[in-house]
Amino acid sequence: MKQKIDHFSTEHLIGNLRERTIQGTKQAFSAQFFQFLLQIASITILARLLQPEDFGLIAMVTILSALFSSVTEGGLSTATVQWPELTQNQVSNLFWTNCIIGLSLTATFIFSTPILVWFFDEPRLEAIALALSVSFSIQAVGIQSKALLRRRMRFGIIALINITSTAIGTFTAISLALSGFGYWALVAMPIVTTSCQSVLAAALCSWMPSLPRRHTGVRPMLWFGANITMANFIGSLQTSLTPFLLGRMGGADVLGFFNRANTITSIPNTQVFPPVMAVAHPALSRVWGDDQRFRSASLQLLQRVSLVAMFITVLTLLFADWIVFLFLGSGWSDSVIFVKLLSIGVLVQPVVNTIAASLLAAGKANTLLTVKVCQLCLTATAVMIGQFWGAVGIVAAFALSGVFMRLPVFIWLATRVLPFALSDFSRAFLPVLSMGAILAVGLLFFRSIIGDVNVLLGLLLGLFTSVPLYILSGLMFGSIRAEISDMAKSILCGRKPPQNARGKDDVEDKE
Repeated sequence: MKQKIDHFSTEHLIGNLRERTIQGTKQAFSAQFFQFLLQIASITILARLLQPEDFGLIAMVTILSALFSSVTEGGLSTATVQWPELTQNQVSNLFWTNCIIGLSLTATFIFSTPILVWFFDEPRLEAIALALSVSFSIQAVGIQSKALLRRRMRFGIIALINITSTAIGTFTAISLALSGFGYWALVAMPIVTTSCQSVLAAALCSWMPSLPRRHTGVRPMLWFGANITMANFIGSLQTSLTPFLLGRMGGADVLGFFNRANTITSIPNTQVFPPVMAVAHPALSRVWGDDQRFRSASLQLLQRVSLVAMFITVLTLLFADWIVFLFLGSGWSDSVIFVKLLSIGVLVQPVVNTIAASLLAAGKANTLLTVKVCQLCLTATAVMIGQFWGAVGIVAAFALSGVFMRLPVFIWLATRVLPFALSDFSRAFLPVLSMGAILAVGLLFFRSIIGDVNVLLGLLLGLFTSVPLYILSGLMFGSIRAEISDMAKSILCGRKPPQNARGKDDVEDKE
């Protein structure tokens, strides 16, 4: 007979954590590649079927819905992944809490719709907002199932859920756009995607909640989740300030150009780096308490993420015009300047997320909340000053404040509570910054000699030129040489977890 699955135990992960982390990362990246292709197809096709105004209308609503979505989880999925010991009653209570939060947010969003319509002076937003309001309740149903899969490091299943959901959502949006439904195609996509994620997570996790009970010891988890929720909300408020001001100042058209530029530049942060963060959080959580292992694992992850982020940032910055023409078309040239400015965020955001993962693994949700409050204040100050130079000034202020204000403050506060020093971050960052400078100079020279060329050919030649140049520049630094060697071995020669170390949830006994 099939052995009962233990959804809560993590003891089987300790003995072979490195192997499972490597395997989880490879599985997640392999699946994420297909999700990346789906997103590229979505961006390329929908940009040619719809108008900038259509994207701007949806962006006006998502300014508010993103704030609400950041609250839906209540930080409780992180608590489920993080908590050393869990029981059925605790997770069940968290499930019902998520459901209550989701229903409350749906009702609140509906009542907030008139304010949204009044602020942007756009009557069409009412129907859009009412349709999107159901997504909060749908999302809440699958939160704990996905959290349990992450806790058990079942990243292959998570990847399957994400790919399938994205594929169905993308197909639905493209079909509606081809049928002439306009911006309603963009409304349907997140609703369909979220619905598929919740249904598949619940089905593939095979965990069922029990009725809520009192005295289950869940209160510390709720408090932990509340701190994370507030941090997520403030972080979402920070990122919403820029489109908020752009929509108010320039209307749906300007916001549409910004939205597509933001979608392109955020691909690394939505497709490339999430698998790493998904694997990193449970892995770091398991070694918290051993300062040496935790410090080594966190700084190694930080440098690896920085290496990839710097490479993508430089390429996006210097090839912005080609990227916009290839993926959006000739009618989107106004997005080029936004792509160039927002490419800076490709470097900042994954580094910030890596440090945040270390804070969460260490249980320092209160510090993360403090960081988010500081970042919100810095961003608000920057974009309020930037608005005097119009839409470009707002975006430039947001991007540059991330590098010169928000990131340094985040790093400094993190060193107060984590077993790191500022010198550790300097040793991790300086070689990467040097590599980025060398790559930028090389690509500027490349563009000066290549002249006018087919956009696709130019991008391919630029990519083939930049990869060896970036790797060769890294060989100048001892720590980077070791990282390049280790990353290559992990990708090409990573070992599978030994059979006797597999978890109980993977075992079947037959009588």
